[in-house]
This record gives sequence, structure tokens and C-alpha cells, in this order.
Amino acid sequence: MQKNILITGVSSGIGLDACRKFLHEGWKVMGSVRKTEDAEQLKQTFGTSFLPLVFDVQDEDAIRSSRRAVLSFCGERGLDGIINNAGYAHPGPMTELEPNELAQQLDVNVVGIMRVTNCFFDLLKSNSVKITAGRIINISSISGLFNSPFVGAYCISKHAVESMTEIYRRELYMHGIDVIAVQPGPIKTKIWGKSKGKLDRFKDSEYGDILQFADKNISDSEQNAIAVERVSNLLFKRMEKRKFSTNNIIHKGTLGFNFFRKCVPARTADSIIWKMLAKKNPKNRPI
Repeated sequence: MQKNILITGVSSGIGLDACRKFLHEGWKVMGSVRKTEDAEQLKQTFGTSFLPLVFDVQDEDAIRSSRRAVLSFCGERGLDGIINNAGYAHPGPMTELEPNELAQQLDVNVVGIMRVTNCFFDLLKSNSVKITAGRIINISSISGLFNSPFVGAYCISKHAVESMTEIYRRELYMHGIDVIAVQPGPIKTKIWGKSKGKLDRFKDSEYGDILQFADKNISDSEQNAIAVERVSNLLFKRMEKRKFSTNNIIHKGTLGFNFFRKCVPARTADSIIWKMLAKKNPKNRPI
């Protein structure tokens, strides 16, 4: 009997490639998108083993309305996995952001995971057809482990995802449902490309000199990013394998990243980060 997985945010990026990977491996996939036209296109692309679900992770009623379709598609087996992937990055200096912008970032990236998980987690429980319980994977980020300036709202949301993941894992332990996080570094997807130009609104702020190079930095990160297939392959392995680490960093410089965040004192890290930013200051003045 085919295994079943629900993946949120599959119109592009990690979610789209994860659909491809799991379908290729013989799974049935339910994927959420926000637009009907995306649902129709993906259904044509992926065929009968794919079920598009049209809902926004901010819309609890729409999420719950999709439950009947999920139950019908899964059959007696229920779900073998949920990948909470839907999310976005909202850049900007914390002192310049509006409170509602942070609230929106948290509602999508954090509360959205809660809405989806609470609606479908019971379908992961073991039953007469499925001997072992399913698993939840939350797509976090290295930004959930280390804080970088000018992406504060995103970092805060991903730190919350890290905490939420651990809490769910400990609360769902009684059902045998494992819950883990995957922390990608820069990946070749559209998430950061969508941020290009969004920092222009801060050009007249005290951060303007630094942020005028933001789009170039995004482009440089994209060129050095990891192929999205690496994330999809890891997601599949984590759904198939029973024992592994609860944290899963995917980054070109994992050793250096871990050393910097674990071994470099916080104030030293502050100084290093600002020296790097100062080099990009066109007026070459102390910051």
C-alpha cells in the first residue's frame, strides 16, 4: 500500500521539489497551494498520485475544509508524514518594521504550522493498516539557530519554529509521532529572490548606506546556494529512516557555521558581523 504525505506550500521551491521526490519514490502526495490555477497546473504535472489542496496556512476554516479530501485520498492508512514547508521571509531592520509586519511573519511561519499540525496530526497515529506512527518535519532555517541583522522578523519566526518542533515532539511522544526540524542554509529557491527590492523603503533610514547593497548580497547568496534537490533528498531519508538526529542542517559550510554559533562569544560575533557590514559601507565610515 502506498504511503501518504501532506506537504504545505508546494507551488515552488522546496515544497515543489519535495512533491517531485516523494512521487518519484512511489508515495501519494497531498500538497497545499493558495491559488486554484496552481492547483490545476500541478495536478496536470503530477498525475493521479497527487492531490492539490487549496488553502492558505492563515485560513483555519480552509485548512479544516480540506480534511475530508485528505481522508478520502489517504484511505484507511491515514498519513505517514506531514512536511510543514509553507512560509516566507520579510526583511528589514527591527527598528523600522511595523508591529503588524512581525505579526504577519509569525502568523504564517509559526501559527500556520500549528493550524496544519493540529488539524491533521491524528491521521499520523498507527492503526490496523499502518503499524508505526507517521512523522512531522518542520522546515526551519539556519536563521532559527543564528540571528542575522536585517532579517530579524524571519529569524524570530524560525527560532519559534525550533521551539515549537521540540514541544510537539515531546507532547506527541505518547502517540509515537516523531517531530523534527530541518534547517536549510541558502537554497536555490525563490524565497530570497522575492525579497529583492523590499529593502528600498529603508534607503532614507540610518541603515540606508548598508542596505543599498542588499539586493547584490541576495544575488551572491543565490549563486552560492545549495541545490534544492539536496533538501528533498534529506526530507525523504528522514521520512524513511527511523533513527537520526533531531536537527538537520543543510549548508555548504556546516562546520564553520556550527563553530561560529557555538564557540564564538556573542559580543565577538557582534563585532565580526559589524566589521563585515562596515566593509560594504560606501562611505567607509565606522558603524
